[in-house]
Amino acid sequence: MPERVAVAIAVALLVAGCVPFGGKPIPRSPLPTAASVTSPVATATPAPSLALDGTVQSVALSAQVIFLSAPVMGVTTIAIAEGTRIVDDEGNPLTLRRIGPGCSIRAIGRRRGTGDALLAAQIIVHDPLPSR
Repeated sequence: MPERVAVAIAVALLVAGCVPFGGKPIPRSPLPTAASVTSPVATATPAPSLALDGTVQSVALSAQVIFLSAPVMGVTTIAIAEGTRIVDDEGNPLTLRRIGPGCSIRAIGRRRGTGDALLAAQIIVHDPLPSR
């Protein structure tokens, strides 16, 4: 009989540890699964900076994109980001409105993937349009 009492007390203590006084089970965090465990991911090396000289075919002001009249190193489109600097040959800041068809530019930036676009960090306009 003392063995049964000891077993009953052990079971009661075990159950008491799993179910608190209110009778509701204690929520437990799930064990990690293969889907929830993250493994280190190799990060891609940033693309090297690319500088190209070209002639502007057109500018899409609302899209912030410059289209070149001919591909240069496979690039036909130059995308303007929020931090893109647009300057003249002397380094004076310009707006995108000062770039138009026939303008000669130098774009410096990074190519995105294997596409035909360059994300410009800086654009130097050799012959900007007059101020409007």
